[in-house]
Amino acid sequence: MDTLKAIQVFVSIAQHGNLTKAAEHLNYSRAMVSRYLEHLEHTFSTRLFQ
Repeated sequence: MDTLKAIQVFVSIAQHGNLTKAAEHLNYSRAMVSRYLEHLEHTFSTRLFQ
């Protein structure tokens, strides 16, 4: 999975406040946004959002 895209998704989630709005902004499915977030959480071995 592309880590740079995952970081862009992370920033979008932070800016928009939730996965659904970030997905709409990025024109991705909510499931894809969730997968990118899971990729980053696995990469950094930590939960990124509460």
